[in-house]
Amino acid sequence: MRTKKGKDCPICGEKDCIEVRSKFKDSVTPKGYTAIEVGPLSGNFCKKCGEGLLNKESERLLDKQVAEGKAIQDSKRLVAADIIDIDSVVKRIKVSRQRIHKMMEEGKLPYVFIGTRRYPIKNPSIFDTLRKNVRTHALQKIKKGNVGKARSGKYLC
Repeated sequence: MRTKKGKDCPICGEKDCIEVRSKFKDSVTPKGYTAIEVGPLSGNFCKKCGEGLLNKESERLLDKQVAEGKAIQDSKRLVAADIIDIDSVVKRIKVSRQRIHKMMEEGKLPYVFIGTRRYPIKNPSIFDTLRKNVRTHALQKIKKGNVGKARSGKYLC
C-alpha cells in the first residue's frame, strides 16, 4: 500500500489520501442475520472513497466477533438436532479438541451457545471441507516421515 512518494489508495488510486483510523466501531450484517456490532477496529482508510484495509489484529477481532454474534443469533433459532458434540467433530475432521475450539473462535466452524458452552453446528459439507483443508502439525510430520521413535525402538504412529 505504501509507495515511494506517500500513501496512495489501492482502490480509487487517489494520491496521498490514506489515513490511519483506530479504535472505531462498525456494524456488520451477514446474510440471514441481523446487524452485529464489532470493534474497536484499526486500519488504513482512504479519505476520498472511504475504502480501507484493517490490520491483522482487527481482522481477527472482526472474525471472532462476527462468529460470536452469529452463534448468539443461531442459539435462539436452531434445535438440538442441528447441534453436534465436539468429540464427533474431532473424529470427523481428525484434529484435536483444542483445534476445534480454535476454529470456532476464528469463525471457521459455525457454532451455537448453550448456556456458556459452545457447540458446533452439524453441517457435513463444512466438515468435509475442513477435513481436506485443515492440517495439524502432527499430521504434517507423519506425511513427511518425521515420526519419532519411542524408547522401546518402536515408531510412535
